[in-house]
Amino acid sequence: MRQIINTPSELRKHLLTLDQDKKYVLKDYSWARTISQNSYLHAVFSAIWIETWNSMEDMKDYLKDKYLKDYKTVMGVEIEVIKKTSKLKKNDFSKFADEIKYFAYHELGMKIPHPDDVRLEEFRLEYWLT
Repeated sequence: MRQIINTPSELRKHLLTLDQDKKYVLKDYSWARTISQNSYLHAVFSAIWIETWNSMEDMKDYLKDKYLKDYKTVMGVEIEVIKKTSKLKKNDFSKFADEIKYFAYHELGMKIPHPDDVRLEEFRLEYWLT
């Protein structure tokens, strides 16, 4: 049985209800990316597509290869794995978005606003992303 416990006091209460003859595992839970994060990143990909004339999917693949590449060993052989953006947790997704903003600024001269920036709406209008 899974149970999400949000505070230390909830944890203390829950521990008193557990069978002492069993073993339990506690895991730190990271929330998945948010819909607003996903929407923001797709707007950024669209703007990069307009600037570069590379398709949005090609740019997404290029940036995933550049920033989400990982390696793991399978049957004694190290293989390259590109993480899927749909599997990124909220913090990892934010880091990926920051890396894309860095790339856009340094490689393309684009200033992409932070999702909470008041200039985000101007950015969307500039690239017809409303």
